Amino acid sequence: MSWSIASDNSRTRPLDNAEIFFESLTPSGLPPKLQHWAIAAVLQLRLPASVPDHVLCLQRAWLLLRRLHPSLGGKLLKPDDSSTPILSIPPLDPDEWISTSFFTHSNTSATEIFPTLGVTPTVTCHYFPDTREVLFHIAHWRMDGIGTQMLTHYFLTLLSSVLALGPTADLDAYAPTLQPCLNPGLDAIIGPAATLHPLPVHLQTAAQELISHFVGGLPSIGLPTLPNSEQALPANTFNTPLTLTPATTTAVIAACKARGISVTTAVHASLVRVTGTYPQHAASSTSFASFVPKNLRKALPTPYSTDAYAVGVFMTGFPVRVDGAAGPERKGWAEVAQELHAGNTIDMEKLPTADGQAVRYFDIMGAYVPGLVGMFAMKPLEGWPLMQTPGFSSLGRVEEYVREEYGVEGGGEKVEVEEWWLATEMLTREIGVHLWTWRGRLRLMGSFNESFYEKGFVAEVLEQVKGELLKGLGIEE
Repeated sequence: MSWSIASDNSRTRPLDNAEIFFESLTPSGLPPKLQHWAIAAVLQLRLPASVPDHVLCLQRAWLLLRRLHPSLGGKLLKPDDSSTPILSIPPLDPDEWISTSFFTHSNTSATEIFPTLGVTPTVTCHYFPDTREVLFHIAHWRMDGIGTQMLTHYFLTLLSSVLALGPTADLDAYAPTLQPCLNPGLDAIIGPAATLHPLPVHLQTAAQELISHFVGGLPSIGLPTLPNSEQALPANTFNTPLTLTPATTTAVIAACKARGISVTTAVHASLVRVTGTYPQHAASSTSFASFVPKNLRKALPTPYSTDAYAVGVFMTGFPVRVDGAAGPERKGWAEVAQELHAGNTIDMEKLPTADGQAVRYFDIMGAYVPGLVGMFAMKPLEGWPLMQTPGFSSLGRVEEYVREEYGVEGGGEKVEVEEWWLATEMLTREIGVHLWTWRGRLRLMGSFNESFYEKGFVAEVLEQVKGELLKGLGIEE
């Protein structure tokens, strides 16, 4: 989809299918401040003590980031005729951008402020001087988890330039070789296959087979919610972390490598196993049915695979189903891990189909993503359980995108990234579990809504996942 220029010099384009999917996930009838799966990405920084005004430098870097990634300032317009939502990017007004999207919070922390952020017209940046944290708050329809890591690196690179040249230098001086990039949307990058209607019958069938694989496991097993929460509306989202020691992380990585599986697969298998230990609703199947994110960035042509196009939804949800995940005859850890491994290593360029005719994901995307939108819009059937399968997303090794240190040109000073974490706003009965490694430690983060879970329960689930992981891999801590 090409960008159009409006009379006020704003640039506009319709949302593409992937963006529409994420934008549509927020349940209807909720308070307007809530936004399902909104991302909070947090850095804890150690900035050079010689810099007198950290806030001014952070604001300058944030302004540069908006200049090079205009979509950060894009606003969502929803036409009255229920047609496709429009992304509109106004011309950059530096003073307005800083005053409306950069906020300083004293006497608090990113963890404390996260539940109160709510919906904002643009991406926002929050600085916490007491804890030295920077938080980016991003609607998921704008960006995926890998893109968030790429954007973090971009921001820190720009911040290093600001610290070297000072916060009052001309904007062109900080990144003279970088040019603004406007993401045209995944549909436009893929080309006609993403929007062709109707698709050839065999491609429509392949898309439906993926969706049917997930539906065949419904109603999925899940985790029990708070008593008497049947009619509760979602309230604030909270998160609880779990961190493995460096020694245990090293042992987990080695054990996974020896078994020929990824850490992602091993942790997900542990979550499946833990979910199956809880009492299930009488109407539930014995299957664990969910979707996992598949990163599409590496399959995109240059330059769309680079951090210049960090701001974009270049991923998809891929169905995962493990039958026999609950009940007295539930599958063991190794069997679950092998089933998940097969799904995690599937070639998106050669998706198997029932007739043996392999297809590319990009060729069926035009039918698959709208099919997901329709499926997620459906209400649960009468008699189905309210409990929900926990979600799982692996962000990999963060250091692949974010360095631990960023040197300041012209001096021995540096910006040190002491901590990095990510959480998402949850408005359903799902506990969103994110996995990543940072500074040699494996991290888990459980995001949950207080209307449906207590923090102690979520922390217990994560501890159980850790226990199942170590047991499954034969590791004694």
